[in-house]
Amino acid sequence: MEMLKMIKPTSKVALKMQTLMIAKGNVEEAEKLYDFLAKDMEELPTFDVVPPTTMQQVRDTAGTIFGWVKENQNDIMQGIEFLKSLKKGGGMPPSGAAPVSPPLPPL
Repeated sequence: MEMLKMIKPTSKVALKMQTLMIAKGNVEEAEKLYDFLAKDMEELPTFDVVPPTTMQQVRDTAGTIFGWVKENQNDIMQGIEFLKSLKKGGGMPPSGAAPVSPPLPPL
């Protein structure tokens, strides 16, 4: 009974190996235990999912960041221009305001 508490079914293969270990190599007992446990776990994957490597994680993260920057580059550039204008002492006109036109030449 104590061995049953250690079962952590992450996949069908892992569950089979664990039941075989609990049955001490007796295949018939392991099959019975496996059938008993697995009948309610239809969604259990056949094999354990292999975690991505560190390099794959770095590539995925970099791809996500570059994709976000590409999608939002107009907003980013507007933000940079706004910060530059604040540094120069000016400000951006409100988005609903008409653009400032140059003064009219004298008549």
